[in-house]
Amino acid sequence: MKKSISKSLLNFAFEFNIKKKNNDYKMTITNIYVIDQNSAYDFYVNKLGFRLVDDIPMGPETRWLTVSPPEQPDLQLVLFPVTVSKMFPKEVAENLIDLIKRGFSVVGY
Repeated sequence: MKKSISKSLLNFAFEFNIKKKNNDYKMTITNIYVIDQNSAYDFYVNKLGFRLVDDIPMGPETRWLTVSPPEQPDLQLVLFPVTVSKMFPKEVAENLIDLIKRGFSVVGY
């Protein structure tokens, strides 16, 4: 049972993030883990010229924030905040924040 659940979740993630077009597979959405969504927004939109796709409040301190590079309108980058939560326990969040501060790009889907 555990294997089939994991496999179906993996298939869902693959189908959700990758679309087939003209026999080519294209990634359509992926996460960029960030420390501060406002700074990330400024960097991607104001400095790199990315287009804002979604900016939806998700509570008092976070939001669903996606941007798209102008030359790849089908690709969305989720500017996902790293905070202590069920997804990021304290030690994991601290390590991710440390990596980001040291200049590593932390990406996932």
